[in-house]
Amino acid sequence: MKKLFFFAALMAATLCATAQQNQVVWQNGKIMYASPIPTVDSITFADDIESSDTLHLILPRTIIVHDTVIMEVIVEVHDTIYKCPDEPAAPNAPLAGVFSVAADKQVKFSKGNLQYTQSTNTWAFAAQQYEMLGTANVENSALADKIDLFGWSGSTATAKWGLSTSDDYSDYSGDFADWGQNIGDGSMWRTLTYDEWNYLRHTRANAANLMGVARINLDAEGTTYANGLILLPDAWTCPEDITFKSGFSNDHSIQAYADYQTFSLEQWQKLEAAGAVFLPASGCRYGSSIYSVQNFGYYWSATPKDSYGVDCLGFCSDGNVGFGGGINRYEGEAVRLVQDL
Repeated sequence: MKKLFFFAALMAATLCATAQQNQVVWQNGKIMYASPIPTVDSITFADDIESSDTLHLILPRTIIVHDTVIMEVIVEVHDTIYKCPDEPAAPNAPLAGVFSVAADKQVKFSKGNLQYTQSTNTWAFAAQQYEMLGTANVENSALADKIDLFGWSGSTATAKWGLSTSDDYSDYSGDFADWGQNIGDGSMWRTLTYDEWNYLRHTRANAANLMGVARINLDAEGTTYANGLILLPDAWTCPEDITFKSGFSNDHSIQAYADYQTFSLEQWQKLEAAGAVFLPASGCRYGSSIYSVQNFGYYWSATPKDSYGVDCLGFCSDGNVGFGGGINRYEGEAVRLVQDL
């Protein structure tokens, strides 16, 4: 058993990474550790680490050591020191995978579904791709403080950004007003159009083999999990010792996701590091009622069908539903933003 010690500013110290952010360590190109780093100053590997080994450390959030921000991390193995000069990725950095959404256009996805917190009037991405608020979107028949299911965002809407339980179409009126405007990090975030969702799903090269439904077990017992749709990037190489099955189940149920394929949290982290995107089956909202959490996933597009409906991406365990079907503007759906390359 060998230990990998972390040093900041050449001094050993306890590292306190942002909660629920994943840190990944590669040894000679192979992922050796992929999970949140605990509040300790070392990680133990079962495999021997030689002084000639190449190690890489990725920390997606700034490391805080005794209230001092460290932008450079030094990794020490025995007597050999490897510097990791790159700064940690920005909090809203897009995911690694590249996806074609048109013949001449590629995008990267945000790290999680869009969320809004009313008490602070702030917009943010979920900390993890599989995070979904589900029934917690509503409290006492009203929108909860934090939500991730929105009505459609119309430019002349009284329910601005879809922040309402109203079931009146006119409250969501107008052309599209993109939620990406609310992510004030200086980057250009946006919502995919219907044609772009359709290209990603059906038209890009090898499209049928680059998506599949699955369950991610978030604990060892499988009592906490996330069902959803996994999208694979254009250039896909499956991580060693993981098998990915594209497509959909023959059955329609919450359990059918798990029966089709199930990944442990560690396996999912390897898929994510290789560029995979996970869209959780976060359900939908009608007024103040939540339906179909862990069963259906509905994701808005930027394309209105008419004054009443909008074309969207929808899925369940046994295939696509509601894709381009003109979902009611007042329904609460999930939003996953992208950045153009």
